Amino acid sequence: MKIRQNIILLLTVISLMITTSAFAGMLASSTRIIFQDNTSRKTLLLANTNDYPVLVQTWVDDGENSGTPGKDKYPFVAIPAIFQSDAKSRSNLELIYNGTPLPGDRESVFWLNLYEIPAIKTADAEKNKVLMAMNTQLKIFYRPAGLNTKFDDRLNALIFSYHRQNGQDTIVCRNPTPYYISFSSLSLIRDNQYYPATIMPDMMVAPFGEKTYVTTSPSAEKTGKISTEAIIIDDKGNPHTISRLL
Repeated sequence: MKIRQNIILLLTVISLMITTSAFAGMLASSTRIIFQDNTSRKTLLLANTNDYPVLVQTWVDDGENSGTPGKDKYPFVAIPAIFQSDAKSRSNLELIYNGTPLPGDRESVFWLNLYEIPAIKTADAEKNKVLMAMNTQLKIFYRPAGLNTKFDDRLNALIFSYHRQNGQDTIVCRNPTPYYISFSSLSLIRDNQYYPATIMPDMMVAPFGEKTYVTTSPSAEKTGKISTEAIIIDDKGNPHTISRLL
């Protein structure tokens, strides 16, 4: 499950003094949201698993954490944009596609941000604490009409190859399909030893694209059998493991 969490430090020189633990307490009913071509609205169930209330800001962007939340224009809107979620409570979040034209021959991807701040006032004596907030990102896929390839067929179409670049062992994945491919993990296997790829903020391979993954394998000439093992996430967030000789 490809979910990205960024810890943002906030100084406590604000009107509400807040305390938090360093993990996300807002959980969503799905790790990814897929809009088919004829879908204009989706409802996402959110649960506040914390023992305290949180203030939640929601917005959609391109996943780069750039710009001002909610100010840039994207094809999807999250409503409400700001709300309070009580401890151990559930809330509905509406995601609306505004009809902005998107490519018709491949998927498009955007990111839903759930930025939570514990809404607890501290005692006056604790007002000099440094506070943390949590931003959890979920993928939003727009899937145009005509894209109905089975998930297993998408996996079978992937092409993996081994390369040495700048003295490092790398795996290149080429994706000839119109779908995004989401890796949970990817490893190079040499002499029965697993060398995982370095985790990147975005492990996906874009439609009709390719991506290079640097592994932790010690530099060495290619000898003997080398293979790769990948865990890829399907539309429902379930992992699927595939292995290929390189």
